[in-house]
Amino acid sequence: MNYKLTLVILMFSCATLGAQQLKDSIPTQALDEVVLNVARIASKSLNLPMAASLILSSKNALLEPQLSINESLISVPGLFAQNAYNYNQDLRVSIRGFGARAAFGIRGVKLIVDGIPETTPDGQGQIDNLIVGLIDQIEILRGPAAALYGNASGGVIYLNTLDTIQEQFRVNLSGGSYGLRLAQALINLNNKEDKTALLAVNYIQSDSYRDHAGFGQLQTNYKSKRTLTKQHQLLWQINYTNSPKAFDPGGITLEQVTEAPTAAWDANISYDARESIHHIKTGWQLKSTLKNGVMNNRLYVANRIFEGFLPFKSGGVSAFNRLYWGLGTSYQTSLNTTELEMGWSHDRQLDQRERFDNLNGIKGALQEQQDEQYTNTALYLTAHKNLGHWSVQSGLRVDHIGIRLKESSQHQNYVVLNPSLALGFQAGAHAAFYTRYSESFETPSLSELSADPNGSLGFNPELNPNKAQNYELGFKFQHSKSLLEIALFAIQSSDELISYTLEEYPGRSFYKNAGGTNRKGVEVSFNHQWGNFKLQQSYTFSDFKLSNTATGTYLPGIPKHNGFNRMSQEFSKGVQLALTTVYWGSLYANSTNSIAIKDQYFSNFSLSKRFNFTNDVFAIKVGINNLTNADYFDNIRVNAWGGRYYEPAPKRNFYLGAQWSLN
Repeated sequence: MNYKLTLVILMFSCATLGAQQLKDSIPTQALDEVVLNVARIASKSLNLPMAASLILSSKNALLEPQLSINESLISVPGLFAQNAYNYNQDLRVSIRGFGARAAFGIRGVKLIVDGIPETTPDGQGQIDNLIVGLIDQIEILRGPAAALYGNASGGVIYLNTLDTIQEQFRVNLSGGSYGLRLAQALINLNNKEDKTALLAVNYIQSDSYRDHAGFGQLQTNYKSKRTLTKQHQLLWQINYTNSPKAFDPGGITLEQVTEAPTAAWDANISYDARESIHHIKTGWQLKSTLKNGVMNNRLYVANRIFEGFLPFKSGGVSAFNRLYWGLGTSYQTSLNTTELEMGWSHDRQLDQRERFDNLNGIKGALQEQQDEQYTNTALYLTAHKNLGHWSVQSGLRVDHIGIRLKESSQHQNYVVLNPSLALGFQAGAHAAFYTRYSESFETPSLSELSADPNGSLGFNPELNPNKAQNYELGFKFQHSKSLLEIALFAIQSSDELISYTLEEYPGRSFYKNAGGTNRKGVEVSFNHQWGNFKLQQSYTFSDFKLSNTATGTYLPGIPKHNGFNRMSQEFSKGVQLALTTVYWGSLYANSTNSIAIKDQYFSNFSLSKRFNFTNDVFAIKVGINNLTNADYFDNIRVNAWGGRYYEPAPKRNFYLGAQWSLN
């Protein structure tokens, strides 16, 4: 066994034993009662018969640079994220292997922000329009959840943003290595009993570690909650993102990594590979408290204008104008000891897609264009029933999906029924066991369907939806200041989609069905607090194999072992510090498993200090990322042509920030 993995396991074991020995000798306070909403029916964490995690992002704001949501997600067992430093490709997140194939953004995992979908109806998700400093808490449902959320729900990330801040306004300024500059302002426009309103503006710019990798981005967000009557509350939010340029250095070979890890691939420079994004989204929710239950109506609409320059000439500029919207209603009520929620939704997406020639970074003549449509209409019912020490959670959802290509007769229709069933047993006041069965399905997205290997637009008729069945067994223990969770799972999938590239279209991803997978895994998380010292640990074992080969090759892009350790201490006079260590086991870069990526290990350190004055608060923070100056990869481009799998992560780097709050 690798010595780094041994170290991670020993640290986990020693900390667990230490917690048991010290819990009686050190006075502690009871944990706050944790209630989760990600399963639609609000439930105490201990009573929820499924694997779910809660991250309190806002409480760690002064210990993180607030550059990427990965700063919070990295601690979650079963979740693996890469590409935190390439803003052209966006953060790639996988949960139990769902999302591993994504060439950019998030696939196979549903994103919800304040109750409104951030994932498009066809299953593609980006979080580049979300201000990290606005996130209050994150709930993560690990494993298939199509009975609750439909298409592309191999896992769920449910984000709640701040409704208000305690101060009148808050300003954050940061700077750091590689030309990092961040400026953020949060302003309370209203803070009354019947109305809150919060405006946030965020600007970030960086030259980045690698050549041809800089970016700049402006984000604004407005969120208001208003009590209309005693029975009705209205939430409105609107956000806008302008990212005029985010350059892509591309993947490089292992030889190039050794000689010049900061270098970009030559073609990415020659063709000026980059993207620009203009994104606007608004949504409304009306919550009505009725005689026998609560009704929630939602409506949202979003427009995303994208233009990407790829490192080749013919059709090397990919552009689309995407309009997507949705509406729905949910109704929640109680019948004796049974909590019920039923609802419907209708979501629609229209993509006007175009391809132009790339004339060395200049948009050339139009080559192709087409209009694509994706529609999803759904009905669902979920229930949670308590029977003494036992509890039952069930769900059923039917989705009707239509995919159309306006210029031709090409179309696809699916009617999918997905159930889930979970049984929980509470063994006393502090421990619980559960078992769960759930399903997921995932159609190819419009971008994946339009990536025909013949190089033209149209739809790739060879792609089929991916379906999966999840079997899960778990244990939870919560007592005083300790929290321990263990989940064992087995997932069987069919028609697994994987990505690949071709020599004639470098930098462009294509997709194919690679048969099924057999995934087995173990997820462990442990949190404990001694006074003002906090320990947070997680470990994931992932044995994910493609089942269409005689020997069973491993699913590429996912490490077999994944460990996380974070120690933080709060001292008197407003001083905080944290040390985070991350371990990734070896993984494969291609579907044949002929290219193995060695295990990787890195750590981050941060320190903050608060100064309290009469009417305001001033705080400073300083951080060191990659404290030990380790060599590791920020991203592995799965099945990349020509051996260009590698995107090196930054070496040791620093950041310094200041926060001023006026009460």
